[in-house]
Amino acid sequence: MLQFSLQSIPKKGLPIVAEIELESIQPEDVQTLPCQQVNLDSTAKIMGNDAFVQGQVSGTFSHICDRCLEEGNFPFTLDIAWLFEPMNALKEAGIDVDADEDGAHVDTGVARCIVGDMVDLRPHIWEEVALAVPTKFICSEDCLGLCGQCGKNLNSGACNCVTEAEDTEPVGNRGLAGLAELFPDLAPKNVKDEYDAST
Repeated sequence: MLQFSLQSIPKKGLPIVAEIELESIQPEDVQTLPCQQVNLDSTAKIMGNDAFVQGQVSGTFSHICDRCLEEGNFPFTLDIAWLFEPMNALKEAGIDVDADEDGAHVDTGVARCIVGDMVDLRPHIWEEVALAVPTKFICSEDCLGLCGQCGKNLNSGACNCVTEAEDTEPVGNRGLAGLAELFPDLAPKNVKDEYDAST
């Protein structure tokens, strides 16, 4: 049902609902996505000589969290609104369009061009999911990540490492003391000492 002709779309629209194994629509020589299955819930309608497909693509990415390194599930829902226009119509409108070698779909930036009469949703579903992959996977906004010293997952409880908050000497004071040793002339002086030196 992911491939259909323009003539097969009735006036009331053509419901397109499917569970899709992502591997079955993966292009050749393309990296596998961290998702096994997606769901398509959409309707195709005729608009003049064009086809308009609107609905949602949803699924779940499976990936380790980039903070705590635990395996997690990351659901997503994508709204889609695709306009498919026959290549001949685009050429008649003065839009320069060239089909690829196998006569597949070409995205002109104006509309998704189709060669002939058949609409194939598979490459467009793959593209939407590929673009939706996050640059970073975070299991939750409250994820505490790993301890920088011992590597314990802090989501499961605190570790025994000494933190800056537990240190008796503030970090700022330690840094200022080091600067005072390097530049003794710039070190702050006691007001009483400055008065005694002037008298």
